[in-house]
Amino acid sequence: MRDIEKGRPRQQRRDILFAVAVVSISVVLSSLSIPSKMVVTRALRNSVLAPFLSVHQTWQERAGLRDRVARLQTERNELSLSVITQAALAAENARLRSTLGVPLAVPDTFVVVELVPGRPIIGDSHSFLVRSGLDSGLDAPVGVGTWQGLVGVIRSLGATSGYGDFWTHPDFRVGAVVEGSDATGIVRAQRMETGEIMMLLEGVPFQSTVADGSTVVTSGEGGIYPAGLRIGTIAGSADTATKSGWSRSYIVEPGVRPGQTTVVLVWVRNDG
Repeated sequence: MRDIEKGRPRQQRRDILFAVAVVSISVVLSSLSIPSKMVVTRALRNSVLAPFLSVHQTWQERAGLRDRVARLQTERNELSLSVITQAALAAENARLRSTLGVPLAVPDTFVVVELVPGRPIIGDSHSFLVRSGLDSGLDAPVGVGTWQGLVGVIRSLGATSGYGDFWTHPDFRVGAVVEGSDATGIVRAQRMETGEIMMLLEGVPFQSTVADGSTVVTSGEGGIYPAGLRIGTIAGSADTATKSGWSRSYIVEPGVRPGQTTVVLVWVRNDG
């Protein structure tokens, strides 16, 4: 008991000295100039803090890998469901064409490539790079998408890589059709008052009926995008009606947003 009581003053003195040392160091560091602070910070990161920073980086990489695996598993399950549905539709289409004596249509083909989003210093990323799988006689510009919908367009192609724009790019335009109606128009990016970037379907004939929740797909006009590629869904009427009153505009919820995918499909035109 006496030894414990004797040890307490020593421990208290150590705690006081440690606190005084920490306060002294903080006072000295706060009085340094910015370049000096940078030097001290760099020295601490490369020495005392190096093991902790290494462990933190490893933890972040593992967390990112777990998220990517979970996302890939979700995409695989959704893709499997889509393949089953499309297979049933294809079989029904083949049966009807056989009954009517209509030859089977040549299906669209796609090339799987890796997409790398741009990382601008300031603002949003509107551009991307694609690489691998580009040795299939592709010609730019050409549409890029996933099974979920339109991603953007490749503007230029090289031997092993290409450069393109997401649909969020200010210059992006695509011809569109609203499924289940005769409504057609042009889709472009539209920044909302909240700062969120949505899509705007404009130029829709005034007499066309468009219901909220309707699916918007590519029209295929221009030969850049395949017909029927999902763009998004109608989220409501826009407040940007034309002055002439002969057309309407609608806000479209995009099917795919930049950053949601790293693997995309590039359309291979069927010139035959």
